[in-house]
Amino acid sequence: MTLSHLNPATHRFSVFLILFVVCLCTWCFSSYAQIPYLDPLPWFAQPDSAKSRFLDVYYDYFEDEKSQWISNRLGLNGFMRAGQRGLFFVRANVLFFHSDGLRVLDRWPNLAGESVPEGWPNENRSVGFASPELGLLGPVRIPLLGRCRWGFVAGLPIGRDQLYPFASAAFALRLALRKDFDLAALRLSLVAGGLLHMDSTRDVLDPSAFPDGHWFTAALSWRSGARRWLNLILSDDGRESRHSTRLALQWWIPSGRLNIFGLSVVRELAGFTNRPFLTQITLTWRLVSPAGTEIAGSETAETTP
Repeated sequence: MTLSHLNPATHRFSVFLILFVVCLCTWCFSSYAQIPYLDPLPWFAQPDSAKSRFLDVYYDYFEDEKSQWISNRLGLNGFMRAGQRGLFFVRANVLFFHSDGLRVLDRWPNLAGESVPEGWPNENRSVGFASPELGLLGPVRIPLLGRCRWGFVAGLPIGRDQLYPFASAAFALRLALRKDFDLAALRLSLVAGGLLHMDSTRDVLDPSAFPDGHWFTAALSWRSGARRWLNLILSDDGRESRHSTRLALQWWIPSGRLNIFGLSVVRELAGFTNRPFLTQITLTWRLVSPAGTEIAGSETAETTP
């Protein structure tokens, strides 16, 4: 029996029960030790994925009242069709990091590598390009689970370690699987993924600064109209002895005939000593190509990739 065979009341209860269990398991942990920040796969940034080409222009603001670290980021995320139902994306951004005199190695002295210069980093403000990312999202059918979606993203080792933990010259590979459960205008999405994080191409930071790990995500999405979505996303990130739990609220609304505007607020729920940030605010403007053809298949046109 699947959720789709249950009556509406039982179906609704099952959806929220699954979400509650995932949240409960997540909140039982405490965050400790820093985790290098990696952008999530753009599963839930796609309220309208029917077009074959579109571009996200976004601005991020990261802040932490305890460390006084502030980061501003400008980025581009371009999407294009890959096959009949898949999406290929390229993501790149430039980051402005202000450490307010609290250097990375002052905060985490055990991360010093073999070739770290004395007093590194020497500046309180750093500007640079973060590692570009290449990714692919697509459908897959798995026994027992049925129709799912998989995602793969590779972060290229291009960047500056002075921007750690928001960016670095490390090489990260991620693979994830997502399963959706639909209930009228609501959708519950569960994601599980693994991370292989290579060391930095420099010798400034110790390999322990780039731990491997896994993550789980539960997202509840509500669709109130065409190209209008509200997402509540809970993420649980575990990498070796480190742990992070974040809650995000994301809202997408139409902006003109084709384009879409997005607002997202992310909050770290624990780990007040070693978190990379407490709050993240993201503004996104999606530019859809008017000449782009629609991706074949009603499933892709009606769901997020």
